[in-house]
Amino acid sequence: MTGNIFSNSFDLDSCRRNGEVELVTVVTKEISGMKPVGAGNYVQLAHCFASMAKWDGVGEYWVQMRSLGLKKAPGWSSIEMQGTITAFFNHHSSHPQYANIISLLGKLTTNITEQV
Repeated sequence: MTGNIFSNSFDLDSCRRNGEVELVTVVTKEISGMKPVGAGNYVQLAHCFASMAKWDGVGEYWVQMRSLGLKKAPGWSSIEMQGTITAFFNHHSSHPQYANIISLLGKLTTNITEQV
């Protein structure tokens, strides 16, 4: 199996979803051999192993990432309302309407859970 970092990442995700443990091992070795330059690939590898409860693999890729000085970017999303773009970062509560947003999300979660 050869390819570039992007095609191998797709292969890895497919193997993970389909429970192909042996193929995951092959693809992860290939991706590791390519020496990915971004933290995203190492995070993907770690998450793949975590989804299969292979905790040694999780730790190995986080250690590799840190040894290369790479850091995972925090999760975030954004919304545009009335011409203003507002970014929301994971575990960041500085937005002036943070409490209202969290309250509304809690209500939505409850409503969705009740409907399922």
